[in-house]
Amino acid sequence: MTTPRISVTNTNQLTPPAGLVQRILQRIEIEKMRQAIRRSLMFWVSVTCLATAGLATAGLLFFQEAASSGFSTYVSQVWALANNNPALVFNHWQDIVTSIGEALPVVGLVGIAVAIGFTFWSFDKVIGFSRKWRAV
Repeated sequence: MTTPRISVTNTNQLTPPAGLVQRILQRIEIEKMRQAIRRSLMFWVSVTCLATAGLATAGLLFFQEAASSGFSTYVSQVWALANNNPALVFNHWQDIVTSIGEALPVVGLVGIAVAIGFTFWSFDKVIGFSRKWRAV
């Protein structure tokens, strides 16, 4: 079985309708933009997941440091003293604040602050790329 040959003698039949080539090129550009947005969106979603995991890790670090330094016990004792004798706490507030600052687990708090900032920043990027995705 042989394939019949198509003979085109009229070249007007081969020209596409008006504007078809431009519409095809526009759709190709839109698809390229969507693909770039999709890649960026997936990247920032994974970064947000990692930042959230980092936040959990920083929270665990903070609670471990607070437990090992006796910070929570000290704060609860100061709180109990403030409930029983507020005048004593008000008279010595500078010493109390200084000693609480010395017992505070700073590394854990800095880790939590960085993780919260990074989580919100990456979540903002995810929202921005989601809006771009819907706009295209």
